[in-house]
Amino acid sequence: LRAVAERKAFWTVLPGGADPASVALRTGMPIWLVRRYLERFGPAEGEAVLAALQRPAPTALVFRSESALQEAQSSLANEGWELIPDAALPLTFTVTKGNPAFSEAFRKGLFYIMDPASQAPAALVPLRGDEAVLDLCAAPGGKTIVLSQRLTRGGWVLATDVNKRRILHLKENIERLQLSNVRIAQVDVEEGLPFHQSFSVVVLDAPCSSMGTLRRNPEIRWQVREEDLALRSPKQLAFLEKAASAVAP
Repeated sequence: LRAVAERKAFWTVLPGGADPASVALRTGMPIWLVRRYLERFGPAEGEAVLAALQRPAPTALVFRSESALQEAQSSLANEGWELIPDAALPLTFTVTKGNPAFSEAFRKGLFYIMDPASQAPAALVPLRGDEAVLDLCAAPGGKTIVLSQRLTRGGWVLATDVNKRRILHLKENIERLQLSNVRIAQVDVEEGLPFHQSFSVVVLDAPCSSMGTLRRNPEIRWQVREEDLALRSPKQLAFLEKAASAVAP
């Protein structure tokens, strides 16, 4: 890095070809991932996706309710925040100025920080409102929160994770938002589910490569190898089979 800094530039001219090696240099991506994306999306769209993964991910948040949004608006304005409403998801905003984690509204549990893409699976699950819902691999709890707030009339969520530290993070989020219809348990899905009852809805965020989080975790590109993807598939299938066993007829 010192040599790069002293020379002021590493590449004076980046290659302009559409071959994987040239695209890898332009986008700063490992060659195996470039090949996969170019094959899947084509040269132009594939490189556009890879370029998009270089841009910083915006912070997004979701308000608990319309009343929570109204309560927070004055304090957020006084603190100098700027929010842009999401085009598709209700009560969801992109933060263009300000840090939500240091706001009074956050401390009061009026909203939670969550990407729209992470919110979507829990928002799309069909619910009547009175179901028992099992959320496996739930920490840090974003989908649990969405599910919890969609339930009424005795519906409840059992949120589980295997990692104790992540469970504490999940518990902290649930308590801050004062969600009374969520229960938490430490569960190792690989060892089997220790439940006698079945659940109307089961949500599973199966362990994965995390390559979808490159905008927030750019170092992952150099930590994950292509062969790792195939190694994860049997584990994901096992998790799905365990989750399916908990679904009510």
